[in-house]
Amino acid sequence: MARTPQEGMRTPEQRAIAYTEAWRNTLRWRSQYRGEAKTPDGIQRVAVLSLLTPPQQIITEYEQARAAGQEGHIESPTARFIAQTTPQYLGDRGLARHTPDDLQVILYPEDRHEELFPEHGVTAGFGYRRGGYSAIFMPLPLRENGEYGFQPLYLGRELGDIMYSHMLRRRTGHIGATAAMEDHLLQEGWSEVVGVDYYNYLMEQQGQQSHRHFDSIWGQFYEQADLHAMLGDVPFATASHRQQDFMRHMLAGSLVSRLVEQYGIEKVAEFFAKEADATARKGEEFAQTLKATNGAGAELGISVSFATERTANPPKNRPELVGILKELGYDTPEYFVDISSGSTLVDNRPEGAIASAIIDQFDAWFNRPAVMDGPAHEPLEQAARRQAAQGEGPTFVGLVQSSLDTYRAKQIFGADFSATTFVDTWKQDMIQRYSPIIELPQPPYEE
Repeated sequence: MARTPQEGMRTPEQRAIAYTEAWRNTLRWRSQYRGEAKTPDGIQRVAVLSLLTPPQQIITEYEQARAAGQEGHIESPTARFIAQTTPQYLGDRGLARHTPDDLQVILYPEDRHEELFPEHGVTAGFGYRRGGYSAIFMPLPLRENGEYGFQPLYLGRELGDIMYSHMLRRRTGHIGATAAMEDHLLQEGWSEVVGVDYYNYLMEQQGQQSHRHFDSIWGQFYEQADLHAMLGDVPFATASHRQQDFMRHMLAGSLVSRLVEQYGIEKVAEFFAKEADATARKGEEFAQTLKATNGAGAELGISVSFATERTANPPKNRPELVGILKELGYDTPEYFVDISSGSTLVDNRPEGAIASAIIDQFDAWFNRPAVMDGPAHEPLEQAARRQAAQGEGPTFVGLVQSSLDTYRAKQIFGADFSATTFVDTWKQDMIQRYSPIIELPQPPYEE
């Protein structure tokens, strides 16, 4: 997110003071709820921490109770509902095996997002997978009636993202080097489909018959998009960033939803698990090759390094950091060192995920240069730009077919599964339904 001129003029010390004060004010109204469900794969636990500001009447009652020496409590029905239903959803859908046993969800006011996550940009929610935690930070908008709006589609989408990260970590304990370079083209589509499925499940739990199809939700956007170009012969690399984002989320989501319709969400999850495992295996092989290369070149003083994920550490002598961590329940920053996706978590409390994210931010301000490291997969981006300039590279449809044309897909979907046939059938249906070519009558010719 681009910083405002005022933000850029502030020193890291000034920013840290304002940042920790914002967290302190938000943590004032925290309330926590835990839910669990017994599944065939074990106990699925979800802890939800609400940081939502309660209505003024509740605040007044809370402060009066505290003034009278009583223990005040802030109730969050939304957080309680999420804690109760989410583990049930994962168990009932057969997705618990692909989800961390302990999942943390942190709800916070949308209008405080820039204060709490000053460098994260505008978001409807995001997954945090560092420090050993698998947490979802979810900003909720305040409605005109004074209540916060819960959007299950967004929370479900982040659930899908957390699942895929967990699939990647299962083999090696961390997301891995190769995973940072080789995102599965349907990965975001999987997350979007989980969002819709989660929404339908929650509606059913409230007695509402909801069977909203992915395409019925996003159909109006398909109609506004240039499907003939995005599903045609235009190389994926030549598409604009906005078009690529649309393809990765909306079009990939549509395709994954067709897979779910035909084979069920459990089988589709198993397919992504096998794909993630293959990616993690590549990462292991790459690391071993790199180790062997460095061993062979040691006598010549040659060493090759390859890092795709930075580690974060608490900066020294920062009283603001020590203070906010104590408020979260940690008496020293030393609990959180070398934070990465492969860290061992301190505990399974949502507060631990917040503490880890705060140290990530402090590390960026005090331990790293003003110009942050570029993306680890910059060479791939350069190649994509070169291909775009030359009009080269595979199309979106071609890339999708390749991602499904694996022996792993045939293991899950059956030996007769044809990626080409499946994708072509989906493509033709999408164009006919949302972007048909209308044959105009030929004008009469004059003799």
